[in-house]
Amino acid sequence: MNSGRIYQLRRGLYSIAPPYQKEKPHPFLIANHLQRAPYVSLQSALAFYGFIPETVNTTVSVTTGRPDRLETPLGIYEFRHIKTALLFGYQMTELSGKLHAILQRPYTKGRDIYDLLWYLSDPTWPQPNLVLLNNALAQTNWAGGKLTEENWKDQIWLRLENLNWNNIVEDVRPFVEPGFNLSLLTRTNLHSLLQGKS
Repeated sequence: MNSGRIYQLRRGLYSIAPPYQKEKPHPFLIANHLQRAPYVSLQSALAFYGFIPETVNTTVSVTTGRPDRLETPLGIYEFRHIKTALLFGYQMTELSGKLHAILQRPYTKGRDIYDLLWYLSDPTWPQPNLVLLNNALAQTNWAGGKLTEENWKDQIWLRLENLNWNNIVEDVRPFVEPGFNLSLLTRTNLHSLLQGKS
């Protein structure tokens, strides 16, 4: 960081600084990693879809977590608190992308497994967007048949059950915040969550 090649966005989250970036991260992507489960919304969403003419220089999200405002080298991010009951009308498109990567990528990224475990640990989250997932699988020559609400967890487990779990944990380690208990990231815990057990 002292060389100016890496920016710290918050504790445990870093970004390569321009001009060393091969690809500039989208502000919405950064917002989704600065807090747990935020949803880019309000002025930012309206501007993105062309409903308001104004330029929005702050990326605004709603979250069930605490409100916050972060000024980072890559932009300003504002998080506004909203009640959990008011979060509806969305589909889990990001999770669908994770599931597609887990099923079709020739190698396994520990971060995908970590995100899946985090998602499964909250039983209030909706099902993934299976239309999007099945379309993505069809485009990448998936041979496992159509995924449904009843079988997608079984297909995920078939893909993951024989992986080297030590490699997964070590792959995740650089991305988690200091103090996070990586002993929770186990094959047994993931299997229990996929079976619907807490």
